[in-house]
Amino acid sequence: MQAQPLETRGLTIVSFNVPALHDPADARAVRAALEPVEGVERVVVNLAPRLVQVRYYRGKTDPVRLKQAIEAVGYPVQRYSDGFR
Repeated sequence: MQAQPLETRGLTIVSFNVPALHDPADARAVRAALEPVEGVERVVVNLAPRLVQVRYYRGKTDPVRLKQAIEAVGYPVQRYSDGFR
C-alpha cells in the first residue's frame, strides 16, 4: 500500500528560520512551545541551520499562529516558508 501525500491527509509543512537557536535547551524550549498547539503533528528543530520545521493540519492552525508560539518563548523568527528546506 502506497502512503498518501501529506496534502491529501490535510497536513502541510512550514519552515521557520530562528537565528537565536544555539543549543539543545533552545531546541527543547521551541518544541515545548509548539507541540501543544492544536493541529501540530510534528516539530523538528535543526540547530546547525537554525531551522524549525513544523508539520501541521491545515484548518487547525496556521504559520502565523506557529510563529507567534515560537516568539512568545523568546525566539524571534527571521522568516518562514511553506514546505521542506
